[in-house]
Amino acid sequence: MAAITLFKTSMLRPSLSRMASTVNSAVFQKFGCPCSVLKVQKTQLKPVTSKDVQVRMVASPITSFDLEAIRGQNPMGFAFPTVAGNEGVGIIEQLGEDVTTLNNRDTVLLVKPSSGTWSEEVVVPADSVMKAPEGIAPEIASSLLYSAGIAYRLLADFGTLNPGDFLIQNDASSAVGMAVIQLCKARGIKTINIVKDVGEYSALFRRLESLGADVVVRESQLHGVDFKKIMQDLPAPKLALNGRGGCVMTDMCRLLKNATVVTYDESAAQAFDLTASYFTVNNLCLKGFNMKAWLAGTEMNTIKAMVDDLAGMVRADDLRLYLKKDKFSQVVDAVAEASSAIADRTPVMVMNQ
Repeated sequence: MAAITLFKTSMLRPSLSRMASTVNSAVFQKFGCPCSVLKVQKTQLKPVTSKDVQVRMVASPITSFDLEAIRGQNPMGFAFPTVAGNEGVGIIEQLGEDVTTLNNRDTVLLVKPSSGTWSEEVVVPADSVMKAPEGIAPEIASSLLYSAGIAYRLLADFGTLNPGDFLIQNDASSAVGMAVIQLCKARGIKTINIVKDVGEYSALFRRLESLGADVVVRESQLHGVDFKKIMQDLPAPKLALNGRGGCVMTDMCRLLKNATVVTYDESAAQAFDLTASYFTVNNLCLKGFNMKAWLAGTEMNTIKAMVDDLAGMVRADDLRLYLKKDKFSQVVDAVAEASSAIADRTPVMVMNQ
């Protein structure tokens, strides 16, 4: 998210009014329900300094992590009023005089958090963008970091899984969950996938199976005899991914021994109940991952290597992202759809529509 100045003509002296650059942006001035607090209105771009770039946005997704920030669940310390949006793809319109690694008209991926990408244009530090991967559509490139990127880091940063090893995850039908399935399939890792008790299960099962899921089970089936038998017959999962929290997290942990459990989503912050025996007897290790913090503290060449790997998988059709294009002018409607419990595609705002 990016703090901004709301545009008022009276704020500008006549001699400066011709220079003022105003754009439409999705702004919120307090935390709350995204559908209630988010408004599209004119904002004033800050001046382009010597190390900045001005970017005309082309595409920006609406992810659960954007919605959590608007609700105040993962705010990263920004000030109001602020423009929503963390990631996106755009085209450089203006370069600061000290910027030498980029060119005008370059298509770039905004990678540092809180960039305010839900806007027609943004001004950001040049070192917060990288050239977008070639050969994939802007809406796909714009959606790599907070879905497939999180899946990539969860598999890379929390132990070593070898071909044939098992992983278990809840929230498996989310954008992150589906990316986990596909990355695991490419690496020969087996997945046990827990999905919500909403929507049409048979269609969801077919989708996850087509992506490479090995076992798919609904949350309501976790206590069933059939699923317990399946778990007894399979190798014990070494890694568990928690995107839900609450009783679903507790139920998943009951199935585990000698495993690392990683919580990665602020919506998973619902309290869960684990007694001391989960650690002293079952030897579970609980960890957390925050993509915003990782991006903010990671050098660009490391981020680029990850993006290049993911883009290569997209080009090879080994990674599919389920997206739905929406007009930026209809951002509030798109946010409402993204907030739905049965949303099955990530909305991506096309900024010139």
